[in-house]
Amino acid sequence: MEISIKRFAKFILGTTLSVSLFVSQSTARAYNVGDVIGKILSTDIAAYINDSPVVSYNIAGRTAIVVQQLQPFGFEVLFDEAARTLTVKEGAPSPATANIAAPSYNTVGDSVGDVYFTDISTNFNGQPMESFNIGGLTCVYADDFAQKCGSYMWDEGSRTVKINKHGYQSIVTSKTQSARTLGAAALGESVTDALRRWGAPQRSNIIADDDGGYTAIEAADYINIEKYDAGFNLVKSFSIAYELPIFGAFYSGKDFNYIVFGQENLQMDNSREVLRLVIYDKNFVKVSEVPIANCKTTVPFDATNCAIAENDGYIVIHTGRSQYKDENGQSPQTQLTVIIDKKTWSVVNMLGKYQPNHTSHALNQFAVIDGNKIITADMSDAAPYRGAILRALDFSGNVLGTQSIFSVGGAGGANCTGIMTGGMAKTDSGYIVTLNALDPSLPTGYNSLYVEGVPYENRDVYALFIKKDTWEMKHTCLARYTYTGKTAGRVQLASLSDRRLAALWQVFENAEGTTNEYSESVAYAILSPEGELEGNVHTMHAALPSDGGLCVRGNKLVWYVNTEGGRTFYTIDVPQASTASPIETKQEENPKTNTEEKTDDKIQEVDGI
Repeated sequence: MEISIKRFAKFILGTTLSVSLFVSQSTARAYNVGDVIGKILSTDIAAYINDSPVVSYNIAGRTAIVVQQLQPFGFEVLFDEAARTLTVKEGAPSPATANIAAPSYNTVGDSVGDVYFTDISTNFNGQPMESFNIGGLTCVYADDFAQKCGSYMWDEGSRTVKINKHGYQSIVTSKTQSARTLGAAALGESVTDALRRWGAPQRSNIIADDDGGYTAIEAADYINIEKYDAGFNLVKSFSIAYELPIFGAFYSGKDFNYIVFGQENLQMDNSREVLRLVIYDKNFVKVSEVPIANCKTTVPFDATNCAIAENDGYIVIHTGRSQYKDENGQSPQTQLTVIIDKKTWSVVNMLGKYQPNHTSHALNQFAVIDGNKIITADMSDAAPYRGAILRALDFSGNVLGTQSIFSVGGAGGANCTGIMTGGMAKTDSGYIVTLNALDPSLPTGYNSLYVEGVPYENRDVYALFIKKDTWEMKHTCLARYTYTGKTAGRVQLASLSDRRLAALWQVFENAEGTTNEYSESVAYAILSPEGELEGNVHTMHAALPSDGGLCVRGNKLVWYVNTEGGRTFYTIDVPQASTASPIETKQEENPKTNTEEKTDDKIQEVDGI
């Protein structure tokens, strides 16, 4: 894959040195082994292999790298003393044979060492490469090596050299200052986020604009909106005030942008507006609003996210709430589904205590519209099933079908389930839901604070495919972290232009039951429209936002994370086809759809979380 890099806040992750070489190939044989043939001079160029920094040098105007440092990037380095030959070939990652510290210097151009003549010949899989001795270590030209092992890219703007192996899927990072929103939202995901018991509103969003640029929409003290050009340069920014004090969701629709706000109703007043859908044009000028009341809700968006779906006729809001107090003084937490007719901008379904698609507790919600049906995915710890649930609704809110798509053990109402749903998409053939999940055979029990009998939750990654009409189901395990000392974060899902999908998640390390709270490792997989893994799972040096989403332009994935020094944008150009071999997958068949609708006297309700 061909890549490029642009960074807008100058920083160096690796050190490159420049060498003044005073010998040409035609006169090299006049030197003996160990003769000094040049001086190493410092420079500010940074070099990377597979997105990770590597110590490098500039020899005769060309960047060079140390052969003995290639092992961690998946290369074998073999030295034949008798033949005086150094061979590099593809191999499994291993520790480097030389741990090199980058020399320190005060200014670019400082002399920091010598280059020596060597009689060692160096090759990659039998293809010769020119090499140099820099004091017991062998260097080869980065571009020569890259042409034999993969791809090479030099970016003049960032003064960066990048080498990628064949088959390595790289990211492109860009940095820019964004003072309006720094520290507000879209910070990097932590392992606490990855293992949380319920979802939360997605406070940061990014959309691809028609002019080739991008717009970031982030809920902080205000709704902060920032427009960037195609190179991620900040063009303009402005803010929108909250219309109600609680942020629920942003959605970029076909013709309009939508934001859902909410407010508490602790007095249990049926006339009090609890939700408000605000409609904006594509320049964020307000067009209209839909007030939503009389929905038996005390706290909207409580312990869950808020999903929005749209077609030409309807808008669907699928979220959670704390309900009015019952006779025991408890406020049960359940799902809340609002269906709005776009012709009249009015609510058309019943919003009472027991909606036909009642779910309790409703811990993470997704929705899509498919023809004449609304398809929802709910994560629940009790009713109607414990785990992940798929439903089909009509536009009056009646249930057409219900199916458990990922079952979880434990008592109903125990908030810890060992799973977290992360994304939902429809394809021509069915529906895909992604989630991370603890191996269900490991826990000895579940409660509302932790999973019992498991010192650390090593969650695996799944894509659940549900076929249209028949609702036959297939599980594909995209990555298995059980017994590896790793765990997966929230598994986001995006639809690409060629009908495939991309699933992304953060990978966290742990050691002896303790966890590194943050990670700089992101994995992604490409899925077929049936949810099957295409090629390998790729891992990159990057971060995903804890409460943010991503957008797609063609086959390019784009997202951002805020840091103390600025806002970092990440992009991945997904190739049109993959030739790599798939990893282990697991397929399971589920029973046919349960089309029975629950009546009030059969509903299992669980007290507040």
